[in-house]
Amino acid sequence: MRNALQPTTLIDEMLELVSEITGLQFGQRQTAMVQSRLTKRMLDLGFATPEQYIQYLRRYSESEVVALISILTTHHTQFFREFHHFEFLKREGLPRIIENMKNRGENTIHVWSAACSRGQEAYSLSMFLAHHLKEMAPQISYKIFGCDIDPQSISFAQNGVYRWNEIKEVPAIYLNNHWQRGTAAISHFVKARRSLKSPCHFAVDNLLEPSALPPNEHFHIVFCRNVFIYFAPDQIRSITQNILKRLSPFGLIFIGISETLDGLSLPIRYLGESIYGHRGHALKPVQKPTVSTPSVSAVSKVPVLQEKKEVSSKSHRITRILCVDDSPTVLALLKRILTPEHGFEVVATAKNGLEAKEMLKAAKVDAVTLDLHMPEQDGISYLAANASASHPPIVIVSSVSRSDAEVGMRALELGAHDFVEKPTLVNFSEKADEIRTKLRAVLLNASYRTRKISTIEKAFAHEIRIKSPEKKLRVILSSWVDREKIIEIIGNLKPPQPPTLVLMVGATTLLEKMKESIAKAGTPISIPNDLGDLLPDQFYLSDYSESFSKTQSIHSHKKTSVLVLGVMPEAVRTQLLHWPNIQLVVEDLGPDAPSEHQTFQNKAAFVVTYSSFAYESNLYLSED
Repeated sequence: MRNALQPTTLIDEMLELVSEITGLQFGQRQTAMVQSRLTKRMLDLGFATPEQYIQYLRRYSESEVVALISILTTHHTQFFREFHHFEFLKREGLPRIIENMKNRGENTIHVWSAACSRGQEAYSLSMFLAHHLKEMAPQISYKIFGCDIDPQSISFAQNGVYRWNEIKEVPAIYLNNHWQRGTAAISHFVKARRSLKSPCHFAVDNLLEPSALPPNEHFHIVFCRNVFIYFAPDQIRSITQNILKRLSPFGLIFIGISETLDGLSLPIRYLGESIYGHRGHALKPVQKPTVSTPSVSAVSKVPVLQEKKEVSSKSHRITRILCVDDSPTVLALLKRILTPEHGFEVVATAKNGLEAKEMLKAAKVDAVTLDLHMPEQDGISYLAANASASHPPIVIVSSVSRSDAEVGMRALELGAHDFVEKPTLVNFSEKADEIRTKLRAVLLNASYRTRKISTIEKAFAHEIRIKSPEKKLRVILSSWVDREKIIEIIGNLKPPQPPTLVLMVGATTLLEKMKESIAKAGTPISIPNDLGDLLPDQFYLSDYSESFSKTQSIHSHKKTSVLVLGVMPEAVRTQLLHWPNIQLVVEDLGPDAPSEHQTFQNKAAFVVTYSSFAYESNLYLSED
């Protein structure tokens, strides 16, 4: 192919230029990534062949290498990544650092966030220290120096602007009032306030030859995490030696969980999982995990790595969790997330708030995950009745938006300690980290008990309201056995609402009986004569076989939410999948559902328990 870069000497020449300037090493396992990113760069610049691009690179090597650094260095990071490091700091590191600082007459903690990428790590440390120093040593301040070899990343960090979706992953206790919401076109972004930014300074720097470090400054804490993958062992040794020259006698070095400094003949002491200090460090060392690693001499251009494995603090016992959710799928996911390997054990589950209260009487638990939409007693009702200072910490795990003023924000007001928007099979790994981090954070912070909702959380609070309901439609497919679920679903639909049409599948003779059951429960519902004359805030009941095709034909131009209860026949599933531009929400029947239903689920926008149907539908229909 002439329009894509192949792994040839052309790529080798480009990488050699980058390595010569930065010291970064790119091994065989990164070939695919390098090829893909260089091809994109070549096409973005408008070059048709690799030869054209290589000529451009040779002519403008100084500026283009800067661009290549940004392209080839991975920027995957997040706030409070690898939270066990923060646990170690709170429980062991900070108390010892503060004690030594007082003995030496020092009053400022100096932190180096090496390879800080776009600033998430530095701002995490800033939020963390601002919170804990206020409790532990209010007379001590802190400064954070963040550096990265990529100028674009440093510019991003200096700006301090992130999407709200990123900030939502931050444990709520650390949000405080450090963030401000953008307006108009940037209303989905937040900017770090002065309280967070002023202690932070960022600069472009090369870890192999650091030149931007504050002169004569020694650091108490150095985070140099998940960067050694780009360096050969001799370079790792050189970088660590540079760090040690600037490390306070009682300072701490944190590296990535998958990295190690073993076998590099460095004057260091192992203090915890990927945590080191000077050989004579005052902190008591811990037993190293037994890991088989190759010697330095057996490795050419890759560092000695351990298998990546999340770990909890060595002082942590297994945290016992009660999971409250009516979804069997979500409960199964939570059991896979909260395992002893990660420092957790799900010791009990409950399907609603009433069951949860009984479980707490029988099982000793350290924390609770709580859904908000559940039958019999939902999460809001449970919090209103049971949240107290003596209740185990509660982390909401729900499909509800945290910013929903009526439900999400209400849960926080009633005493929930933190909030995670529910995991699915699609975002399982991402949400797994967030759930574990937030559970660890609530257990680490006694001050969660008195936490007030932060200004940034309030700034994003909004009511879910459906505009122009006459231009929208909701359709619910069900059978006679689902009548109680139908009654609960439509009972939760508050005006303004589009017309809601319930289509009964395979029960033509029971139509009148279904109508009576729903009306008796307090919701007037009618059988329409004209499917083209459906009115907002009205509920209708009709037979699927007689009305589905007509409904689709008449209302296909409308924004439509279709909710499916139970297992549908193949013909029904096929018709639904051919209805274009609808939101398809399918009932979660758990892992024991028939295989045809599970296949159908995979094509739905959402798979939730029936208790969440009304919310998902309202959310979709409220969006213009």
